[in-house]
Amino acid sequence: MTFFVFFSPVEIAVLHFMIALWNPAVAWVVTMLTLVSLLWLWGDVRATKLRPLTVSNTTLNLSTGIKLTACIPLALVELAGSKDPELSKAETLDMSGFDSANTWITFKAPVEVEMLFGLKKKVRAIALTVDSAPKFHKALLSE
Repeated sequence: MTFFVFFSPVEIAVLHFMIALWNPAVAWVVTMLTLVSLLWLWGDVRATKLRPLTVSNTTLNLSTGIKLTACIPLALVELAGSKDPELSKAETLDMSGFDSANTWITFKAPVEVEMLFGLKKKVRAIALTVDSAPKFHKALLSE
């Protein structure tokens, strides 16, 4: 994320001036759209920090920013580990973002997750990147 913070203003300025040579109105539209995209990205990063994954006595609350929300009973968690499950791509959801997934959660039955713009999807496994995978796996499977 730090990369985007430092280099996006430079990229926006250079792109604006290059497009302005061709058409100033289009340059301003592209610049505004880029700024809105940066604000949306910043908001998603903030939401990810403010809405962490939590494990209670009975439920797993998944929330990765504004991209995914689900409240799943721990009784449905079949396996938590670092190995990819042998399921079809339609049955899995990779929410690891820019990093590679260090945790796969496999469920006994399909669970419904709410994704961006309120879209719903039923999945049997979700890939995540968590800070301490062994502790997270233990918390999921110890209940």
